[in-house]
Amino acid sequence: MYICDKKSMKTKVILSALYITVFSMTSNAQSNSTGQNNVWHIGSYYETSTSSHSCYKLDFTSGTPQISEADLKLGYYESVSVVSDQYGNERMYTNGLKVLDGSGQLMKGAPQELLGPADGNNGTATQGALSVTDRSNNDIIHLFTTQGIDGAQNGLRYNKIDLSLAGNGTVNNPLGEVIVSDSLLFNNSSEMLTSIGSCESDSVWIIGHQQRSYNFIKILLSTEGLSIDTQELATPLLNNFHAFTTTEGRGSLDFSPDGSKLAMTGSNSVGTHIMDFDFETGELSDPKELRYLSSIYGVFTAFNGYDIEFSPDGSKLYGTMLLVNEMVQFDLEKDTSYTFPERPSAASLEKGPDGNIYVAKVSQDYSLSLGRISNPNNSLIEGPEMAFYEPEAITFPSEFMGAVGYGLPQDNICYNNTITSTKSMLKTSPGNLYPNPAVNYVYNTAGKELVFYNALGSQVLKSTETKINVSNLVEGVYFVKGSGNVTRLVVRK
Repeated sequence: MYICDKKSMKTKVILSALYITVFSMTSNAQSNSTGQNNVWHIGSYYETSTSSHSCYKLDFTSGTPQISEADLKLGYYESVSVVSDQYGNERMYTNGLKVLDGSGQLMKGAPQELLGPADGNNGTATQGALSVTDRSNNDIIHLFTTQGIDGAQNGLRYNKIDLSLAGNGTVNNPLGEVIVSDSLLFNNSSEMLTSIGSCESDSVWIIGHQQRSYNFIKILLSTEGLSIDTQELATPLLNNFHAFTTTEGRGSLDFSPDGSKLAMTGSNSVGTHIMDFDFETGELSDPKELRYLSSIYGVFTAFNGYDIEFSPDGSKLYGTMLLVNEMVQFDLEKDTSYTFPERPSAASLEKGPDGNIYVAKVSQDYSLSLGRISNPNNSLIEGPEMAFYEPEAITFPSEFMGAVGYGLPQDNICYNNTITSTKSMLKTSPGNLYPNPAVNYVYNTAGKELVFYNALGSQVLKSTETKINVSNLVEGVYFVKGSGNVTRLVVRK
């Protein structure tokens, strides 16, 4: 047996979450009936004398994650992107190097290998491949790739895919074509890349970072095309040790569910930081460092992380760190942190459509499972339903002959979206709902019809009642529209 995707262990950072917003907010963590980001590809690519296949697939389309072995002809060490329809059918997938269509063939128009995060046969960048749906045409996919610090220094690049073109299929059953490939946006790129943009808006921000600098890369994707800029923001560290200017940029970026905060973590003394974000202007401001109480040293110190992920309601931030096998919950409301007692060997963190946070393992050569953080909105140490970690929450059968990789997919995919704004997100108002946060009921004092959307843009509830039952909604952030106003509602269990 030849293992195409096998590589030595190394200290790197893996993708954050892809975030899809409703109005001015983003998240891929909410329950979702439309299929957005419901299909995950996970694991190594194996070849035998008779077959070749990617080992693992996780499908949330039915509401409960279903595992399967998938003949996907790609391996995923870190970089992974999957575009599927609302029924869970893959339309394209990539590891940042090869772009394959829904039939598993190299997509027409695609080079044999993109100039992406290349390190041998692997896509090796923490956030190395990010697909974003065009807000005016769901068949147009904008694919961004970063460079891998351990591989070729290919920079930040752009690719455009039209899934309505016949490609390797037919006019009636199109498989898509790559119509722009390897367009260089920046020579200098780290492995960090994330996005924020509502399915109800005509614009998306893609945010990256340049290595050995304080420069954030800011790309606005709108109906007018791509607008590209940088912003220097000196992110402070205690003791005045600014490793940003000396490190290559292993790290992760993640947006809060309400779109107002951007978090950043990185190894080699980059630390973990949180800053304000303005969607209308793309301006980043007021950076602050987050420190954690080390279970090894017993003091608060910099968290030089591998990946970070906000909880569905934005009150918590989770981080993994490889060198000392630490996983941490930052309680942003209480301005403190707690380490997981398991000290798991964890890599990527990603919110699932079921509201839980899934955890990929460092042991990509032999791991058969994903971990899961349940009740991620809650405290790790107090309360009736505390957050807790299940190391073997999803276990794949050994006969699949593979291993779970470091990476979980991050993509910003919309279906049947309706454009309601131009270049900006709708602003939320205090609204006429109480209590907020809510548990079982909210009271509507406006007397108007209210429409509830989850953070993926799916309508989940409509009511004109004064007392509205929200007990069946999944815990997380919702956006309630009525009479032209939008209210941000948090539902807790």
